[in-house]
Amino acid sequence: MNMKRTLVPLLAVPALFAFSGLGQEVRYAPKAGLTLTKTFSQKDETTLDDMSIVVNGQEQDPSMVGMEQDISNHLDVTLTDEYQTVADGRPTLLKRTYDKIASGANMKMSNQMMGDMTVNMTGKSALEDQTVVFTWNETEKDYAVKFAKEDGGDAELLEHLTEDTDLRGFLPTSAVEEGATWEVDPEQLRNVLAFGGALKIDMEAEDMPEMMSGFGGGAQNMPSADQFLGDIEGTITAEYRGTRDEDGVKVAAIHLAVAVKSAKDMTDFFREAMEKAELPEGMEMKMDYKSVDMEYELEGEATLLWNLAGGHVHSFELNGKATSTIDMSMSMEMEGMGKMEFEMSMVLKSDNTSTLTATASE
Repeated sequence: MNMKRTLVPLLAVPALFAFSGLGQEVRYAPKAGLTLTKTFSQKDETTLDDMSIVVNGQEQDPSMVGMEQDISNHLDVTLTDEYQTVADGRPTLLKRTYDKIASGANMKMSNQMMGDMTVNMTGKSALEDQTVVFTWNETEKDYAVKFAKEDGGDAELLEHLTEDTDLRGFLPTSAVEEGATWEVDPEQLRNVLAFGGALKIDMEAEDMPEMMSGFGGGAQNMPSADQFLGDIEGTITAEYRGTRDEDGVKVAAIHLAVAVKSAKDMTDFFREAMEKAELPEGMEMKMDYKSVDMEYELEGEATLLWNLAGGHVHSFELNGKATSTIDMSMSMEMEGMGKMEFEMSMVLKSDNTSTLTATASE
């Protein structure tokens, strides 16, 4: 055998791989036994951009309505996820502890009828300090959710919780080279906008005017993202921007260009909120929400950094501008005022920031 002829093709193999354009594999592959602490923060700065009111078929003079409104919202969540088993690109047994769930809002409002008002709200969840287990059911293609302890809490707390806080849906499905692009299912953004799903946050207002709560406007009645988001449509375009060192960790950088929208019928939500509202003492009023429609649009950019060795998210940041449109129709009947029909439309503009960091336990 001619050894020279045999060795030549063998020696060429590394070079072929080096120039074959196989690219970088960026995949979801946390090892069984891994524990990640995830810290999520979401902030919104919202301003009332436009408002119109029609009463008994007559459009009201905007100068008489004179409504101004600015809202600052924040949500802070810390989770500890223990990946007990992983298979087929997902955790099959995940234990999650909700270390912290806290939210708050500051509302500044002004109109000619009620003058200037400031309302501060704080939110907390009965899920905080609870540990929940997500178990993948291959037959149902979904997760069964239960408390780690039999006496963990009210079963309603487990409804509509989301397992995926890893953001793995933004990853490419094959190896990529720098500059490669791919389209992401817009529904994957739900895991950011409604991080963790329905976290059961109860809001309380320190100084909510009685009149506002009487109209079903109490802080506890404000819909959260998991409640007002319908089907998410639009585009999310991802671009692979190579690898870099981040805090001593080799990460893959993925840029996301986001342009999405969503619409949802919120009539039942507001009707239920009105039924729960406690009217100020001495006030007699009947109100019926005939229709409430909410539309949400978001345009922005995001950066996902992926821990290549660990096979899990390292960090994520989304910055965007949102427009929320609320159209509602209602009837109201008060003693001494008779029955009135209202139609109201509001357009709210927001600057939104969402961040996530993940730290592995030693």
